[in-house]
Amino acid sequence: NKYLAERVRCYEDRVAKGDVGAYSDLAYIYSYGVGVSANKEKSNEYLTNQKNSIIIHLSMHKLCIFMGESQ
Repeated sequence: NKYLAERVRCYEDRVAKGDVGAYSDLAYIYSYGVGVSANKEKSNEYLTNQKNSIIIHLSMHKLCIFMGESQ
């Protein structure tokens, strides 16, 4: 389906731009094979990368607070 393929490309673009929420969307898409072949390994990779991105973001936020800056 052309619509679903475009949807996957949009989520991949959002991930490339650092949109943390798009990781879970792609994990779902690949987990259940929505518009793509189901791929549990790729789904887990997106979830792991999402977790790492959140940790990095929170660490940077805490550092800014510690340094007296706000984001």
